[in-house]
Amino acid sequence: MKASPGNREYHCSSGRIRLAVQTEEQWHSLAVCLGRPELAYEGAWEAVRDSPPDGGIARVLEEMFAEDPAHVWAKRLQARGVPCEGPIFREET
Repeated sequence: MKASPGNREYHCSSGRIRLAVQTEEQWHSLAVCLGRPELAYEGAWEAVRDSPPDGGIARVLEEMFAEDPAHVWAKRLQARGVPCEGPIFREET
């Protein structure tokens, strides 16, 4: 799967989370989970899927994920059916 804002790793306040969003429904669930349902406007999924993994949408998500620990995000995302992996803890190289 191609890297995009919905398919990449994000730093959290502790640890990291890796999103694996693959559908419009999953993107909508992510937007709701983040408390930003406006991110799921009509045509948003196509825009996200084709956006660079470090572009404007990703920067918005980076700021949001940095607010809480990865284990908190993992629970929230999994409860909404958003595919993710985490928390991820590893040394920076």
